[in-house]
Amino acid sequence: MTAGVYTPGGAGWRNAAARAAAEVLTVPRLDLHGDTYLNRIHTERRERWAHSRGPTRAGLAEQVLPLLSTTRRFRPTPNSTSPRSAGS
Repeated sequence: MTAGVYTPGGAGWRNAAARAAAEVLTVPRLDLHGDTYLNRIHTERRERWAHSRGPTRAGLAEQVLPLLSTTRRFRPTPNSTSPRSAGS
């Protein structure tokens, strides 16, 4: 921070910020029994999606949730700024 690496508009600040965020989100945590914040976020989003449109859709969505549960790790590269640009 004090070196100005994260100053918006500064040289390389977006990539530095993306790397820092990815590190925090993808590091296995002892308090989560080895899970990561990113995996927990994705799990919660999948669950909310599956149950967001009533019981009939929820029943169908429950069947596909295991297929959506594969974890892909985001590793920032010098040209990436978000997890979406890495694999989508």
